[in-house]
Amino acid sequence: QMHLGQIYIDGEYGRDRDLEKTKRAFETTLEYTKMDYTDFGFIHCVDEDEDFDTLCEIGVLDYLKELKEQGIVRHIGFSSHTPSVSNRIIDTGLADMMMFSINPAYDFEKGDDYGIGSVKERFDLFKRCECEGIGISVMKPFFAGQLLSDEQSHFGVALTHTQCLQYAIDRPGVLTAVPGVQTMEHLDVLLKFLMATDEEKDYSVIGTFTADTITGTCVYCNHCQP
Repeated sequence: QMHLGQIYIDGEYGRDRDLEKTKRAFETTLEYTKMDYTDFGFIHCVDEDEDFDTLCEIGVLDYLKELKEQGIVRHIGFSSHTPSVSNRIIDTGLADMMMFSINPAYDFEKGDDYGIGSVKERFDLFKRCECEGIGISVMKPFFAGQLLSDEQSHFGVALTHTQCLQYAIDRPGVLTAVPGVQTMEHLDVLLKFLMATDEEKDYSVIGTFTADTITGTCVYCNHCQP
């Protein structure tokens, strides 16, 4: 997946809403990866209605459609933290995939400013994606690592990498989780998920510290079963 609207200057990340810079950054990504196409080309980090309006006005959506017509982009998607904006983008009928922030802290309204939307708004969005065939790619499954620490977790209880990954994958519509990897050691830890037992993947402990928030909302985890 390759982002449009994300730029790097001297190695520093930035978000830009200039069409020509967006085009150059995308073309540079193709050059770096030695690819002549990308499976998923998507609009980077659209969290506000005004931002989506701007992207439409400057022609980024039209550019994406042109890339798809040329076969350079196989599928169109977007990344966001905001359910209402995500629904608006999905309404265009252009999106095949959505990159969204999913973890227990965000979903149960115990996260930071990027955990946007109520429990119901977020879950309804995931269900809509599943119903309409829009695959979800998960970002921030560990809440920037905070869920892995008793001291930093908003719940006061640490979860494991495996529990967080299984939680994300179990949400409706989710096809994959994309955690950040900076070292080979990080990668080794994540790959242990592939050999994890059902017991190691069990995240039912969240029911002991989110019950007040999720009353009346079924997340289909089936841990209530007999």
